[in-house]
Amino acid sequence: HELTFEQIQKSKRVFDMFKNEVQKNEEYYMNVNSLLQALVKLEFDTGQDEIQELKTNMSLTTEIDFPTFLRITAIKFKQQELVKELECAFKAFDKDNNNYLNYKELRSIITEYGPKLTIDQGDELLKELGLQNDSTKFQYKSFVSDTI
Repeated sequence: HELTFEQIQKSKRVFDMFKNEVQKNEEYYMNVNSLLQALVKLEFDTGQDEIQELKTNMSLTTEIDFPTFLRITAIKFKQQELVKELECAFKAFDKDNNNYLNYKELRSIITEYGPKLTIDQGDELLKELGLQNDSTKFQYKSFVSDTI
């Protein structure tokens, strides 16, 4: 994901807030333990589990340089965009504008769009997802945030 100029500037301002005062090889570093605070400062929805996953996947030890911090923020900005896109997609089908889809709305989506499913197949798929009947409400904002 390519960052916009504004996203880079925003990331740089936050990095500068958390960087160490001592330079190494003419570069500044941020302590890896400040990563959660820095991402929260950038208004990303993140938690300690995700930070641990980033540390493991990116082999982060004690310090992060700015290019590494930018790679992390690029991932987070992309996730943020994906969440917005998915929420907009679900919202397009939310006829009542109540931030959830009812059983009939969901069945309509899966039987009329994408691979053509019969109503029985649609009902079976929804049942597998734990949605049983007309009183079931699918809160798509929670689903999107939990999925991404």
